[in-house]
Amino acid sequence: MKELQQILNLLDPHAEVIEAEALTELQGMEEKFSKDLASAREEGRNLRIAVIGQMKSGKSSFLNAALFNQVVLPKAETPMTAALTSIVYGSQSRAEVQFYSREDWAGIQARADEYAARYVQEEERLRRAQGPFAAPVAPTPAEIESHIDPALTACAELVRKAREKGLDPDAYFGQTRIIDSMQDVGELAHALQDYVGAGGHYTPITKMTTLHLNDERLKGLEVIDTPGFNDPVVSRGAITRSYLARCDVIFLLSQLGQFLGASDMQVFREQLPEAGLGEKAVFLVGTQRDLTLRQDGKLPGQAARIAERYPPEARENATLQAMLQLLDRKMSGLAEEAFARQVQGVRGEPRSLRLLEELKNRSPRFISSWAWLVAQDPDNLSPDDRNHYADLCRSTGISFDVERLTALSNIPLLANEIVAQGERKRELLAAKERQLADSLHTAVKRCLEDARRALADQRRQIQGGTIAELERLEQQAVSRLEKGRLKLEDVFDEQAVAAKKKFAMLKNELAGLSRDYAQIESVKGTRRESYKEDTSIFGGFFGHTWETRYRDVDTVYASVQDAIEKIDRYAHECMARFQERILGSLDLEQLRRNLSAAAMALFDTGSADFDGELMLSGINKSLRRITIPSVDFGKTDFTANIVKEFGTGQVSDDAINGLKQAHRAAIMSVAKEIGRQVDSKTTEIEASLQRSAERFVTDMSRDIQAGLQNLREQRADREAALQRIDAAARAVERALALM
Repeated sequence: MKELQQILNLLDPHAEVIEAEALTELQGMEEKFSKDLASAREEGRNLRIAVIGQMKSGKSSFLNAALFNQVVLPKAETPMTAALTSIVYGSQSRAEVQFYSREDWAGIQARADEYAARYVQEEERLRRAQGPFAAPVAPTPAEIESHIDPALTACAELVRKAREKGLDPDAYFGQTRIIDSMQDVGELAHALQDYVGAGGHYTPITKMTTLHLNDERLKGLEVIDTPGFNDPVVSRGAITRSYLARCDVIFLLSQLGQFLGASDMQVFREQLPEAGLGEKAVFLVGTQRDLTLRQDGKLPGQAARIAERYPPEARENATLQAMLQLLDRKMSGLAEEAFARQVQGVRGEPRSLRLLEELKNRSPRFISSWAWLVAQDPDNLSPDDRNHYADLCRSTGISFDVERLTALSNIPLLANEIVAQGERKRELLAAKERQLADSLHTAVKRCLEDARRALADQRRQIQGGTIAELERLEQQAVSRLEKGRLKLEDVFDEQAVAAKKKFAMLKNELAGLSRDYAQIESVKGTRRESYKEDTSIFGGFFGHTWETRYRDVDTVYASVQDAIEKIDRYAHECMARFQERILGSLDLEQLRRNLSAAAMALFDTGSADFDGELMLSGINKSLRRITIPSVDFGKTDFTANIVKEFGTGQVSDDAINGLKQAHRAAIMSVAKEIGRQVDSKTTEIEASLQRSAERFVTDMSRDIQAGLQNLREQRADREAALQRIDAAARAVERALALM
């Protein structure tokens, strides 16, 4: 608010006349407004977008199509080596590559060791399961790994690849490497291959990357591409959930060939934060629309029959339009069925059920990132793209030009959604700025009106009375305040007792709140495992023949990320309630009113020569000094033990109970720390009130004496004093005119 600085410039020359507290309050308003405005603009500066989905769901392709019209983000080599990627605008294209920390790698190594032990156990178990009369057949690595927690396999993969690359992770722990001096985005994408691409030298030890791209389309955007799996690196998984909690737009991607399967829902459940999801723009996106269209042999005939009513020259376009409508209608129906199945499968899992209820209200959109990227440069296709294009035309009977490829892609629809959400965020920011400005305007106007009244009181006090009257008033004030000391201290004691009762209630409330956060769910999931089946004829009389078959096995697991999120949310909720209640526990305005009334009751206010305004001026100066302590939890990490003990994203079997116990212990640690803070703040407030009570009469007597002495000096040169007051009053009026 530029007017506030003008107001301060107007009033500063009159600082000796205008009460110092008023000027200090105005300066504090300016600082607070600047800080709040900067915070609001930082929060609202970028539209935050996240993309979630399994590996192979097409997240990188979607971002390449929707944002860049070219391949910028490379595909991860495997789910085990996918890094978290943040993308923002930069005047010069560069990348920041963050390697794992020592703690991250220690957890990865521990899980890799656990994988090795489990591998031996499962191999032996599968051998024994073949039966005593079967010819021994060694189980394949794929069969063995199908019985091992994928998070353990992921960690073993990271360690193995680091060893293959000859990397010493210890030499890179906690480092951030800058990749710059690139001429354009294409060069940067090429350089990134060494850190996140297939076969990249540093890919096994890369934790996350931040891309600063000199692309105008990224201005006002911040995009995150999440790892497409349940992240085995808990610290990175926590970062993912934390970012998603602050996102404005979330795209949930799923391949149309397996749309919204159990694996998709596991990824969504693991990565999406529960808090605030209903306030976000969440889009369900079915990918690989082109592939699904190509593989559905019934659609071309159905669409052709619908298009027969159109003239021949319009029939091909009508056929394509009908084909896409039929496909989308079919996939929407499959989505409804998938949600119904998922809801049935998560009965008894409140968090999963809430997530599904939230998502099933979102209409799915279906896209082809491939079609969009091909449409951008149809004359320079790779051999694979040419083959895919030929198959698409042949299977549908339609010749796809740029316009038809664009229609097939459906990318413009989602690009428009991004634009609309950006506009919505700008409107919200503008409303927030107006709200801050209106609040400041009201506070400044009140302060200026108080200053105007104070100057009018000063003028009246200077014009009336004699020096002898001032001396008599001073003696009377000091004497009566000293005699009434105990009555004034009682007012402080009453406030201290009331605050103590409120804090005791707060402790009980927060302890009860802990029960809402102390439980984490056991979640039903599925994993694919192999088994051997005897396919011999005649009961194996002529020898046994064994075939490897696969089946989906129901599993139960608990999420480490759920535990971390609940602990963080409980700590945040406690902090918010604590800050709210500490302000409400001590009503400073009520305390000041009570003290003012008690102080004025000490005087004979009915006396003709009693100057109430003069007394109140001195009393109010003392009352402004009464403050309350601030609240700050510091930097305590209540989740450290959970991360250290349960390093993977999910735990199963006996480890579930261990995680639940560790989670409850962490919640109790938060509750204990909150209780300690409440006790500490109760003591601080009691001590603060006690100090204020002990000093109040002395300070108030001194303030009244100082005010009377100042008035005495002004009356000694009455004309000059009145001129200064009138000049200050005119400055205040000019300041009010600026409002």
